[in-house]
Formats: sequence, C-alpha cells, structure tokens
Amino acid sequence: MRGQRSDARGRHFAGSRALVLAGLVAMYGLVTGFTGCFSSPYPTFDLATAGDGQWVVAATNTGVSVQPWPWSNNPPPPETFPLSAVNCGGCGGDPQVRVDGDGRWWYSTLVFSPTSTGCNGPVMECLSVSTGTDPRGPFYGYLFPNAVDGLRLGVTSDKVTLTGSFNDGYNTLVINRADAIAGVFPRYQVVPQTNLFLAAQIVSASHPADMFLYGASPAASTKARIAVVRGVPGTSDTVKYLFKDVTVGYNLAAGAPWATQPDGSTVENFATDAWPVFNGSSLWTAHTGVDGSGAPRLYVSEFSVKAKPFSASLKQTASVTPPDSGGSLACPSVAADLDDDVVVGFSAGSPSHYLGAYLTMRRNYDALGTLRTPLAVAPGMTPPNPNPSHVYRLDFCMGAVGPDGYQTWSAQQYQDASHQQCFGDNTCTSSANIAGLDPRAVQ
Repeated sequence: MRGQRSDARGRHFAGSRALVLAGLVAMYGLVTGFTGCFSSPYPTFDLATAGDGQWVVAATNTGVSVQPWPWSNNPPPPETFPLSAVNCGGCGGDPQVRVDGDGRWWYSTLVFSPTSTGCNGPVMECLSVSTGTDPRGPFYGYLFPNAVDGLRLGVTSDKVTLTGSFNDGYNTLVINRADAIAGVFPRYQVVPQTNLFLAAQIVSASHPADMFLYGASPAASTKARIAVVRGVPGTSDTVKYLFKDVTVGYNLAAGAPWATQPDGSTVENFATDAWPVFNGSSLWTAHTGVDGSGAPRLYVSEFSVKAKPFSASLKQTASVTPPDSGGSLACPSVAADLDDDVVVGFSAGSPSHYLGAYLTMRRNYDALGTLRTPLAVAPGMTPPNPNPSHVYRLDFCMGAVGPDGYQTWSAQQYQDASHQQCFGDNTCTSSANIAGLDPRAVQ
C-alpha cells in the first residue's frame, strides 16, 4: 500500500475513503449489562493466537466473551463465562486482558475480598495467567494488596506491569513474568510515585522486554510524561525506571465536555486518554480534550521513542472534531501496526444523535498531522427508556493489535435500541461494539 502515495496526498476524497473503510471493517456487537460490584461495563479486550486458531476476547464487568477469529459481520454468538473464572474467586470489576509474545492470556481485575465483607474491601488487584494458550483457561491467580482502584496492565516478554493508584500514591508494580507463568507467586518490585497510569501494548520485535508508560506530566498540563521500565525483579537484570517530559501543545488536564443527547441525558467523559501502543519505533496515544477556544477535540499523537539509550520526542499530532454540531467525544482507543498505520476509535454523542462508536485512521504515507474522515461503525440508537435524568458512564475503551502486528481491534461503547440498564443513581450502561480492521486493506 505504500505505492498509493499519489492518491493519499494528491487527491482529496475523504468521503470515498470512508466508504472504502466501511466495507473493510468486521464487527460484532457485545451486549453488556451489569450484575456485579461496579456500575459500568467498561469494555476492554485483546487478540491472540490460541491453540489451533485465533480468538477475540472481550472482558467487561459482567464477564468474559471469547469469539473465534476470523468471522464475518454476522458471527455466531460468542462463548461467555463469568469474571469469577479469572478473578481469583472474589468480587471483581475493571477487567483488562493482554496477551504476551508466547500467546498466553493475562487478565487483571480489581478484586474485593471474597469474605463476608460483601465486596466492601479490602481492595486488591488480581493477576490471572492462563496455564496454556487457550483464553478460556485454566488460570493461575495472584493477589497484590493495597490497590485503591483498578490498575492498568502491561505485558512484555519478561515482565508484567500493574500501574495506578495505591494507598501510598501512584505506583508501578514490576512483576517477574517467568514466575507467573510457572504458577508460583511472582517476585515483584514497586517503583514508587511514578505518577503514570497507562501501560503501552508492545507490538514490536525490536524491544520485546521494555515497557513504556504514558501519562500527563505533573510538571505542566501541556506536557506528557513518557517512561521506560527495564529489568526483571529477582534477577541480575536490575529494574530501571527512566522518564522524560515532552511538550504536546494541548491541555492533557482538560477532558472534552460531557455530551447532551436527544432525550436530554448526558454522556460522561471520564475516559480522556487511550492506552498507548508501541510498535517498535513510535508510541501512539490519543486524548479527548478541548482546543484553545474550549471546543471538544480528539488529539492523536505519535512520539518517537527509544529504550536504549532512552529518548522521547513528539513526531506529530493530528486531531478531529465531533461528528455532529454541538456534540462531544470520549473514550478514545488506539491501535498502531508495524507499518506505522494507526486506527483510532472513539465514542460520541450529541443533541441530534445518541452515543455511537466511531473509527478514524491514517496510513503511514498520509500527510503528517492528518486523520481520515471518521466513520460511524455502530451508530447510536434511541434507548428503550429515554430519560433526561440518565447519565451514561464511559470509563475506558481499548484498542489492540493482533499477533501478526497488523490486524487491529477497537472496542467502543455505544447505545443500541434494545439494551439499557440503569441504577438508582440514574447511572446507565450502554453496549459495546468491537470493530476489526487491517489498515493495509485501506488505500
């Protein structure tokens, strides 16, 4: 596809590109509800080669969905099982799933003590590791104490990282992956006060052991902090943590405003930053925020990064505005392939349209600082029970890249016409859509 430069740069037919993209996206809807300890379904997923086939695995607060790949736009119903199968036996939520280079599935979920406390504490983080390549298990489970909220999972060829809020601040746990695979409680080390929340998906053969972390810098709202974690606890390879602040030019402390929908309901935007992806040379991120005038905007940034010697610099930033006038956008996801193509998902609502799932992208030969016209892959629909008091929660969505380094997946929340679940505080859940796209198929 690199030979398409004249088309990508010499002609302007964004509408045609959107139609081409629509014919190449494979989708299925994952209907999510909630019966556990938390009040939203927060979709997150990854893709791996498992056993004699490939799988798409989606995890929400309700449970885990396993779907064989490939499938068409009308796949058979996925196989599902509860979070209790992977969450160390307790009450759980905020699930995440990653796969390492060996095709083993890793699950992480916020876990409450499975005692008479009834999901009221103490809060621990569970790391579950499959004993083989089947995403349906069985699993080893390990509990780590002192978590305040769900931690963010990262996996490399020799380590696992859990990053987020603990009783004593924002820390990073660096965990010996070989121990975890062997079924023994893994040796780990705490890197204190890292102030970083998001661990990258590593899609690279050149830096398989290095973990990159990303977040807003405490030094300035227009700076991102990028860090690298090297080494393995309990070995002669000492754990090292290095970071650098990089100016991005937009305000990482400001999220996009909440959207108002046709029935007067609102869509929260707690999910302002996407999980980053490192594809061997670049770290890709996305942020739903505001421009200088306060208008909502989705920013997508590419950073040139190296692990040894560590360096980080901004290469480019592109942005898109909400699809509808008066609307807003939230819950971004990023998936970047080995050719430096990037697919970006987001959810958007407006006074004229209910919450929908969208994709935008850029090919590696597109002009720097540009994105393709967004496509609604799962348009928002009128909910079964419209109500201006309802608030739809968006906590996080996720993008992923398959083990081939090219097949991308984007999980976004949207409102369908048949499913809606609301609670006493008027907080409501929506549904989740998973869209698959190989960027190489797009001109």
